Amino acid sequence: FMSEVEWLRNFGNALTEAMEYTNTEQAELADILGMSQSSISRLMNGQQMPDIRTILLIAHELDWHVDDLTNFGDYVF
Repeated sequence: FMSEVEWLRNFGNALTEAMEYTNTEQAELADILGMSQSSISRLMNGQQMPDIRTILLIAHELDWHVDDLTNFGDYVF
């Protein structure tokens, strides 16, 4: 089973990848989502658990699939 810490780290890595691919800066995403830049940083660093609304908004704004933000391979939940 994947621990919460592993999930957070994997989500952060996926978010970082999506932001790099779309050339989106932390401040830009924070502004779009109505969040602080420090919250985006905590998500990217695996220090904050996103709620489902945040995951959906990120996927929508970055034009990224939710599965690519949350699917981490063959882990069983």
